[in-house]
Formats: sequence, C-alpha cells, structure tokens
Amino acid sequence: MAGQAVQARPERVSNLYVDALKWPIVGWIIVEVVLLLATFISADVSDMITPASQAVLFLLFGLWAGYQIVEYGGNMGHAVLAGLVLGIVAGLLTMIAFGLINDIMGGFAGAFPFGLFALSLNLAGGIIGGGFSHGRRLLIK
Repeated sequence: MAGQAVQARPERVSNLYVDALKWPIVGWIIVEVVLLLATFISADVSDMITPASQAVLFLLFGLWAGYQIVEYGGNMGHAVLAGLVLGIVAGLLTMIAFGLINDIMGGFAGAFPFGLFALSLNLAGGIIGGGFSHGRRLLIK
C-alpha cells in the first residue's frame, strides 16, 4: 500500500540486510576497483586519494545504506548496523586496495587509520540516511 511503512519481521531481518546492502557494497567495490586501476594507470592519481577526497564517498555510501534499509522496512537500529557493516567492508577494501596492494599509504600500518576513518564515516552516513528515511516514513503516516 502506498504510504504504509513496512515492518521488518524477525525471519525477514537477514534478508533485509542482504537486500539493502547488496547494491551499496557492489557499488563500493566498483568504486574501489576504478580508483585502484586509475592509480595503476597514472601515479598522479595516488596523490589525489586523500581522506578529504574519500570522505564524501564514505558518507554517501553510508547514507545510501542507511536510507535503503529503513525504506525496506528496517528501523534506526538496522540503519546503524547497516552503516557499521558497510563501514567495515569499505574500511577493509580501502586498507587492502591502497595500503597493501598499491602501497600508497605505507602498507597496512599507514592504511589502518584510513580504514577506521572509512568505518566511522560510513557509520555516520548510515545513521543520517536512516534518520532521514525514518523521518520521511513518519511524515507519510
């Protein structure tokens, strides 16, 4: 029904996470691969990959995940967990791609803080996106 909020049932919660996080995670993997390929093609690109340049991506993907999970019937707790899961994935991908493979950040030790930065911004984005979607759902009721 239009305008009706869908409530997540316990047996549906695992599917909720799969449905809501599938495309944000696939999208993040594609972005990381494109950035990694760009650094292999041109060494100048690696100078442009900084926490400030990636912060926007981390927040946007977190917003997407948090918004999506609430739209699929989750609540704010689900949005927080979605941001956390996406943050872990993004942080690990960033540490592997730019810390270990390409050694832009001086190996794992240099990339670890950047991975934590990715985790925290995706988590914040998930909370913001979930809050936005939850507030929107309340207005529709």
